[in-house]
Amino acid sequence: MALNVGTSGAMRICWQEGRLEAPRGLWFYRANSRYALLGGALSNGGDVFAWCRKSFKLQNIDDDSIEARIAGVRPDEHGLTVLPFFSGERSTGWHDSARASIIGLGLGTTDIEIMRASLESVCYRFASIYELLRSRLPEKNRIIASGGGILNSEVWTQMMADVMGVPVIASAVPEASSRGAAMLALAAFGHASSLESFPIPLGKVYDPDLTSHEIYLTGRIRHEKFYNLLVDGKTDSINQGERKE
Repeated sequence: MALNVGTSGAMRICWQEGRLEAPRGLWFYRANSRYALLGGALSNGGDVFAWCRKSFKLQNIDDDSIEARIAGVRPDEHGLTVLPFFSGERSTGWHDSARASIIGLGLGTTDIEIMRASLESVCYRFASIYELLRSRLPEKNRIIASGGGILNSEVWTQMMADVMGVPVIASAVPEASSRGAAMLALAAFGHASSLESFPIPLGKVYDPDLTSHEIYLTGRIRHEKFYNLLVDGKTDSINQGERKE
């Protein structure tokens, strides 16, 4: 699986075994006559980190210091639940009008706790996509991460592995999307037998911490509870839109 986090985010797999039915909440489209992509997309990725940094006046603090402060907050110990829909929601519910919520604030809540909870919430949304994708894949699989939004933060990359409970491997390709487009073009003009013939430069492997994974499973239950409340609140407007069409 390819995990990409820039300003927004996406998780997808490249498929070449004929047509594959996309689970509800995901999309499926062809890259060319041979390969297709199955996956999901998030409107909220690195822009969630950017919002926190701007809102909490952290622009003048260097990245390493912010990383250290985020790492100093243990998984889900803040007790917060964040729905990170600052720009609406795409996968898995496709609610354009959804907006972000931060639930559980107290007088002692700190800016870094809100930032940590917000980054964890993006991981939870990716975990929802991951579970839908995994239902269409063999048991053994791996996640390769790309994009400056995540690869510039080892703490966030480790969170992804801990939340999903599987290794996340950092891509060693500086511009993964551009490389993919070039690979498709080379294959189309007959300069490569298949996409599999290209090497896959890989970097650091982030193995999940199973203790953190168990904590995040509890955090996800709470997150999904509030997410479902949000979805239920949007149902009427979605149905009205369908009737108008």
